[in-house]
Amino acid sequence: MAFFLIKKDRKLLVLIAPCGSVIASTFDLLGKGFGFWKVTPFSLELMNAIPMYLGIYPVLATYMIFFINRKKWPRLVGILGFTLFTTILEGLGVVFGKVHYYNDWNIGWTFISYLIPFILVYFYYSYLKRLRLI
Repeated sequence: MAFFLIKKDRKLLVLIAPCGSVIASTFDLLGKGFGFWKVTPFSLELMNAIPMYLGIYPVLATYMIFFINRKKWPRLVGILGFTLFTTILEGLGVVFGKVHYYNDWNIGWTFISYLIPFILVYFYYSYLKRLRLI
């Protein structure tokens, strides 16, 4: 999934993906800590989260910024589009029994839990632009 980004905009990947990883792990640990969700199939919880912390969320955050920065998508379209896409992916995880919600958590809260991190990544990107790193 990141191969396209490596080829098209390696600098963006190197600058945005770590931020996406930190934000994803922070939100995931908070959600698990408050008992809102659990991801399966592995019994060791860390094994369930590694593909998300180091893979899909950082790459999706970078793609969002790629489309906003290079393809000139309006920021609202990028943020809401990627939030909706990620929420749908997780919804599929719920449907197929890989993600389980507890304590009144639902897909609406999931949308918000993705919206906030994507907004934070956008603010980070804006800060990098002010520093002229992007």
